[in-house]
Amino acid sequence: MNRRSMVAAFAALALAGCASLGLGGFREPLVYFNDAKIRGLGLSGGSVDVVLSVYNPNGFNLNATRLTYKLMVEGNQLGEGQLRDAFRVQSKDSTFVTIPVNFTYAGLGAAGRQLLHCLEELPDAQRAAFLLHYEDGASVEDLAQRLGLQFETARSRLRYALQKLRGCMRQYLQVLERAS
Repeated sequence: MNRRSMVAAFAALALAGCASLGLGGFREPLVYFNDAKIRGLGLSGGSVDVVLSVYNPNGFNLNATRLTYKLMVEGNQLGEGQLRDAFRVQSKDSTFVTIPVNFTYAGLGAAGRQLLHCLEELPDAQRAAFLLHYEDGASVEDLAQRLGLQFETARSRLRYALQKLRGCMRQYLQVLERAS
């Protein structure tokens, strides 16, 4: 075997080894909004902990030592932040990652407009259940009584309203991340 053939064979073997380790086909992790918890409010903005579900579609673990991100709504920057804690997402698995986000009230305007749009898109029965529960503080039992429904029907309307709102908002919320 000549020298050129040996180098080519070694390179092919090395590439095959890397591919078998999962390095040949990296796929971006899938990031979904899960929850948000307000930490503090000030005159020009505040801070919130955003809980994300991160799915790793790769055949190897993803390890991050730091995460820098921007939270975008309809192309407008809502907030930004940095997570300095290391985290790991196992191969073919999901984990929750909580990121602190500092925001301005100007950025919240776009998110508020989008939420109103999503509420308008709900069927009337689901919108009524959602507003009675979250604005008026009505329990599911109260919803059923006030709307003349069975308990399970009231609970289903509220659950479907939340699912549709989350789906609608997910279309507009993007987390742009850079892990290092």
